[in-house]
Amino acid sequence: MKVKYFGSLAKLFAVAVVTVVSIAPAQAQVAWIQQSIYAFKVKNNTNAAAAQFQMKLKGMSMWALDQQQCVSPNYGQLQVTEDWDQNELTLTWSQGSTTVGQDASFAIVVNHYVSLEGCDMVWADADGGALGHIDDVWQDWTASGSGVYGTICNRTTGTRCVRRAIGYTPNSTLLSELSAMTAPPNAIVLDSTGFTSIGAGSSVAYDYSPYYLANRSNFMFYEVYADSSATSPLVSFKTAAVTTTPTGGIAFVPNVEIDNHIISPPTGSTYEMVSTRAIADPYEDLQLDWIAVNADNGSGSPTDVTVKIWKDVDNDGKAGAADQLLGSAVLNAGSNQATVYLTPSVTISKGSDLNLVVTYTLPASVPVGSIFKAAVNDACAVGITTGIRVPRTGDSIEGASILVTPPQTTIGSAKKLPLNPASGETDIVWLKDMVITADFGDVVYIEDTNRTSGIGVHVGNDHPVLKEGMKVSIMGRVRLDEDGFEAMLDPLEGVTGDITTHITPLMMTNKSAGGGAFGVQPAVMDNANTATLAAGLNNIGLLIKTCGQVTGTASLEVGDGETINVVWIDDGSGLQDGVTGHKGIAVLMPNDWDKTPLTGMVSVTGIITAQSSPDGKPIRVLFPRSMSDIKGI
Repeated sequence: MKVKYFGSLAKLFAVAVVTVVSIAPAQAQVAWIQQSIYAFKVKNNTNAAAAQFQMKLKGMSMWALDQQQCVSPNYGQLQVTEDWDQNELTLTWSQGSTTVGQDASFAIVVNHYVSLEGCDMVWADADGGALGHIDDVWQDWTASGSGVYGTICNRTTGTRCVRRAIGYTPNSTLLSELSAMTAPPNAIVLDSTGFTSIGAGSSVAYDYSPYYLANRSNFMFYEVYADSSATSPLVSFKTAAVTTTPTGGIAFVPNVEIDNHIISPPTGSTYEMVSTRAIADPYEDLQLDWIAVNADNGSGSPTDVTVKIWKDVDNDGKAGAADQLLGSAVLNAGSNQATVYLTPSVTISKGSDLNLVVTYTLPASVPVGSIFKAAVNDACAVGITTGIRVPRTGDSIEGASILVTPPQTTIGSAKKLPLNPASGETDIVWLKDMVITADFGDVVYIEDTNRTSGIGVHVGNDHPVLKEGMKVSIMGRVRLDEDGFEAMLDPLEGVTGDITTHITPLMMTNKSAGGGAFGVQPAVMDNANTATLAAGLNNIGLLIKTCGQVTGTASLEVGDGETINVVWIDDGSGLQDGVTGHKGIAVLMPNDWDKTPLTGMVSVTGIITAQSSPDGKPIRVLFPRSMSDIKGI
């Protein structure tokens, strides 16, 4: 059952079909690389101090390199040249020195996805002469199919040994943060032997896609050895690949449909509000720490509410004896959100789900007219392997509502309530199981099933589908329309049901239509020219049927360039509304009238309303719903 709206303030619940949705966990997707950061530490293994260091990057373009962040604490100047024919960048660091056997640090930042084809490192003297070459065992980010791959390749002769580990940084990594790292946080060793031997020209590929998370830095750490007996690395480097948001994380989907709760004071009970399934992505096990529950109410919760989250063990959408309480919090009056911390945190295995129920416990005293709503709109889940919070995917899960109503009453009793002098409205009323008799767009008319009274409801233009014969229950206040001649209902909240029965119109004479005063509903005029008021039972707002001879027609300007078409019919009652000289009761022609003149004896079914005459007197006007309500006799 979902909350629908009667305009901007007045709302209507609509009964929905109960559906249990089955959604499979998200599958691994390509996590496109938006930035790569590399930090190198290279040993000078030549026979002379190096005044320059060159790094040739094959497959790199000038536009992709962030030169402002390509730095070295050992050298003061960087020059970048591009060879278009070779598709290669040369980065030359100078104005510094690295003595024999010492390390120097370098860093480059790439702000776009690139596929590096190779890297050659050269120690050089002050004139650029090569002192020694280092053909690095290079890590290259690639993307293929549904994964992101890192490829490690030995580019020249000999055999290199590489030790690899993977870890994660808590946010998008800065160059300074990466350079300062001495070991991968939350590291996972990717080689079971500690290091892997890579022969000349061969490569090893590894799929890192299971470890990609939204806008997080994937931190790789490599130590490259000249051979397996080396005691210190010839080259070590770290990289952080910052990715765009992949599909995955934790998702919440609707589970068991929960009906809205319509209650009367005193309150104090517990009510199920939201039934949802939390689904973990297929990448890693998750630790669910907290869930945010939103009141979904512009003015916040009417009172303090205790919010509880339960593990729905038997998956029935209810908090029962078999279910486990996971956490509780207070949604304060006027607040729109409560964060419920789960104590202890709950583990959801990768690719699996957890059934949850959210309940509200109301205080013993709640004002009539209070409306409580609930939706799950946020959560905190952390990857158990990575230690990083994963994103919540999907929409908020809207739940049921609680409507606190006064005792049920009838339309007639509601019209008899006094109007508040300050607001011009009655106290809140609860009209249950009324039947819709007409839908005129922003106003619908409802009627007691025993046809004793009817009333118009201002629903506005934004409301659920409303059809004649549909059962509705509405909470609101009665007031007079802007002319002060017809009692109307301003709804606060309501519930729609099925189409059960169509009200049969009450047959009556022209003179009986309208009637004398009743409660807040004024009488109409039998003769507006002499200010003669009608007498008898008031039936304004009812669906009626009356007959008469067509006595005249007119097109009337009603302001803002709008014209209405009116026909008068008279059954001998001789009513005079003072609008024209025509006798009878005015009939407002419906929108589907094709302009064919109406003549002779006719019967008309419609809603009898009270409108203002041109000189400000209350007169009868009959509103047929369509031309099918008008028939020749």
